[in-house]
Amino acid sequence: MENGDGSGDNPEGIAYHEGVEEIRLDYELDTEKRIIVVYDQEMIKDWKEGEIKVLVNEENNELTHAIKIETITKTSDRATIHYSDPDVNEVVSSVNVNGKEMQNGTITPAEGVEFLNAQSRANIEGSFDAFEEISFKKTIAKGLDLTGSFKIESIDYDLNIKLNWLNTKVNRVYFVVNSKFNAGLHGDVGNIGDKIALAELRIPIAYGAIMIRGTLYAVYNLDGTIDFQWEYTNTTGIDYKKGKLNFVNKNSSGIKEMEMEASLRGGFAIEPGVELFSMDVMTLGAEYGKSFDAKLDVISIDPWKYCLQGDMYSYAKIYGELLPGILDKEFNKELLNKSNAFDLESLHFEETGLVDACTRNFGELVAKIQDAKEPDKKLENIIVELLSNGEIVKKINSEDGEVHITEIPSGKYQLLIIMDGYESLSKNIEIKKQEVLDLGVLMINPIIDEEDNQIILEANQTYIVDIKNEDIKLVSDFHETPLEFEILRYYLSAESQYQIGSYKVLNTELSNTIAYKAPIDGEHEKIELRTHASAACHLIETIRDENGSIIDVREVPIKDEYISITKVDRPIVQEIEVSNGQAIEFSTVFEMYGPFVQIDSNSGSFEIYYYDDFLEKWEKDLYSNGKVYVDDNEPKLVVNVAGTTKMYIPYVFEEYIHYASLDNPFLS
Repeated sequence: MENGDGSGDNPEGIAYHEGVEEIRLDYELDTEKRIIVVYDQEMIKDWKEGEIKVLVNEENNELTHAIKIETITKTSDRATIHYSDPDVNEVVSSVNVNGKEMQNGTITPAEGVEFLNAQSRANIEGSFDAFEEISFKKTIAKGLDLTGSFKIESIDYDLNIKLNWLNTKVNRVYFVVNSKFNAGLHGDVGNIGDKIALAELRIPIAYGAIMIRGTLYAVYNLDGTIDFQWEYTNTTGIDYKKGKLNFVNKNSSGIKEMEMEASLRGGFAIEPGVELFSMDVMTLGAEYGKSFDAKLDVISIDPWKYCLQGDMYSYAKIYGELLPGILDKEFNKELLNKSNAFDLESLHFEETGLVDACTRNFGELVAKIQDAKEPDKKLENIIVELLSNGEIVKKINSEDGEVHITEIPSGKYQLLIIMDGYESLSKNIEIKKQEVLDLGVLMINPIIDEEDNQIILEANQTYIVDIKNEDIKLVSDFHETPLEFEILRYYLSAESQYQIGSYKVLNTELSNTIAYKAPIDGEHEKIELRTHASAACHLIETIRDENGSIIDVREVPIKDEYISITKVDRPIVQEIEVSNGQAIEFSTVFEMYGPFVQIDSNSGSFEIYYYDDFLEKWEKDLYSNGKVYVDDNEPKLVVNVAGTTKMYIPYVFEEYIHYASLDNPFLS
């Protein structure tokens, strides 16, 4: 398919493909059964199955129809033709029509809608001129009436399309509806909303070849009590030209009357379909009206006092599809909203009526801001913001740490405190009408220099770590250099009392916590650990509320009040040298999993055997990596097969592991 770039290559009017015949005759049409009955059989004597005809009814344009003949059945007084609906590009080779329609067409009230003559106010029944100004009334809910008037001023159109099976050229499709509305909502209801039909439209254009069929709707969403009337002039449509779809939207509006205790969204929608000989060319929907985004604050019940405030603005949107089955150009566009409305204004209502501003639903905020590390330090140039849904509602600068914000509308906010050199502080608060919220002292933390905020633990060293606060943890740099280490001892309340640690290399890729204050068969005060690699470490503090729930986690400086770390000089191992062919049996009385003997695999080949009590025989350990774990159930036997091998017993296990030389039962 190709989009044209001009409008002069089509003859004016509507041209048919070769073999398509336009004929004017009287007939009866049943579109549901797809049957046409013709009584003058002479007019159709040469018709054949498969032919396409355009039937024109000059007395009733709505009967004008394109058909593809399926069967023809003749009797003595009539011919009955069964037909199917052809595609528009089977019938029409080109369309080039334009103009302004202002006088033809009908409009019919929907069920339950009363139409009144605009001058006499008398009820009107049946269909009438689509371009006449008509008043209407519709009860849309118990206690709520919709009244008003509308007039379709004109319909502007310009269709220039060339159609065939191989190449459809769309030069231009221009379709614009000009209308004027005056509407009012009157009543006292709860939260309701609907889209209700007011009237059905039938407007022929291009001498009846093109028919506009559609529905006029009233759209509303209401919560509260309202007596509201407004007028609206609107021009809405589309202009598709040179392959580009543009939207036409011109509006003006005015409020004629307003007394309300409600939020409101109300307007009109017109949804016409454009048909060429009853074949779809376009569907179009346009909705436009007024929106009042309001919030109701009740000050007191007795006496009744309230404040209703919000933003009122026009809204408009357009939606539909152009040339379905050919161009298949769908569109759904918001033309006007709160961000670009030409008539946005803030409105405020109290029980006495419209006021310049609501004042009785305001509250206040007071607080004192201090340095969390040096409370007596003078703070200057502090920015304090109140945000609602991400937008700043109030903003002040405090020169001395004192905060006092007045005239804050009641509601929930985010309090944000910003100061150079300090971490930002965020806090959720709620302001209540005619009350002062006193937050007391708010502490902000200075941003810590990286050099003052880390400890470097060296590789292959032993440290005693003393965490002094149960909310403090020592962690390694998780993303850069996670620390591999072994816990040697857990010290209890006295340094002379301790428990042996697990002595395993911890997988810090899963957890980067090194030490914290926690009970291990009783609260331990310190831990002793041995590093395997160097790493930068930091302190993390868990912040809790008064109920003990965690509300924040933050990095804190390295200070004596939080932690002390001491490097100690310890003998690392007890060394055992095993000669070629020598066997060593190990045993322990230690009941906790962990004690082991390390074998230096670089100094010689070795095999490890353990005695299986159930099988009553020695079994070879196939999974050893040189670390022999010793527990009270399985003594170990090491057999050297080549050279001399060194073994090491960590000093913390010396008093728990026993060993002795054996005759080697496996020596070949």
